[in-house]
Amino acid sequence: MDEKVAERIKNNKGILRQLTALNNEVKELKSRVKALEKRDSCYLTEEELLREKVGGTDPD
Repeated sequence: MDEKVAERIKNNKGILRQLTALNNEVKELKSRVKALEKRDSCYLTEEELLREKVGGTDPD
């Protein structure tokens, strides 16, 4: 039974490493998108796109 627990721990650590790597990639991509949005303001920002999808309403 201890071997099964050790194997599960090993598998979970591997999964955690993968999730951490993916999370870091997502953060990097988000920062790159923000930089591109600032550089090229002719495109709608993510917030503006969301407002368009909701129907153009402003929450204020």
